[in-house]
Amino acid sequence: MRTKIETIKTTTIKRGLMRLAALLLLLPLLCNCAKEPINRNIEGHWKLERFTILDTDETVTCERIFWGITRAGAKLFEKQGPHGYASLDALVEYRKNETVLVFKEIFCGERLATKEELHPYGLNHAEETDFQAEE
Repeated sequence: MRTKIETIKTTTIKRGLMRLAALLLLLPLLCNCAKEPINRNIEGHWKLERFTILDTDETVTCERIFWGITRAGAKLFEKQGPHGYASLDALVEYRKNETVLVFKEIFCGERLATKEELHPYGLNHAEETDFQAEE
């Protein structure tokens, strides 16, 4: 008799643990915690092909320059390019009903980027740069 009860208890415990394990495995699928982009027209990976310097109206053509923009940050980098430009990181925020993207504090490593480091990416100010989204 004693053996039957222990076997029944062990089987019941195993079933309960299997159900709990299955629930724990399915829980991440049921709870989607991915953060949606604030503005899908802006966020993503972009290849910078050219930019115009407004003061001189000069258009600069870029080689293998990329911007990766997310809801909170941006990564600016040259991918396998010939110049060896420094990679930059920027804090990002939106303003004016999510139509203006602001790069705040653009860093090269642990320090603010210099104008020379910003120029290949079409930027000239490391502390704050605004971009107006166009339709």
